[in-house]
Amino acid sequence: MDSWKTVIDKNLSQINDTLNDIIKKDLTIIKEESLELKTEIKNVWKQYTEVKSCVAVLSAQQPEMQKEKITLQKSVQFNSDWHDETTKKFEVLFELTKKTDNLKSEIYNLKLQNQQLNRQMNINE
Repeated sequence: MDSWKTVIDKNLSQINDTLNDIIKKDLTIIKEESLELKTEIKNVWKQYTEVKSCVAVLSAQQPEMQKEKITLQKSVQFNSDWHDETTKKFEVLFELTKKTDNLKSEIYNLKLQNQQLNRQMNINE
């Protein structure tokens, strides 16, 4: 019976040693993974802080950018209105130029007619 007990004790000791080795390996793996997770969490926290800082900067700049946007919209509208007015004035000037050219042509024709009439009068005298 002693030998049987010795065998059982020996087997239990081997099982215990094997379990202890497995537990130690698992604990080492868990510790390594825990360290990796801590590092990852630190990196994520750092990125979060950077993003939060960027958002704060953008939030601070937003009102000024909004004002600038409104100013630019007004400027574009002013330029558009000015362009429309200039185009209308150009069209009016173009029409006036056409009328002026027509008047010049009529005056020229009248001068020619006058010259012809003067010649005829001189001939008839």
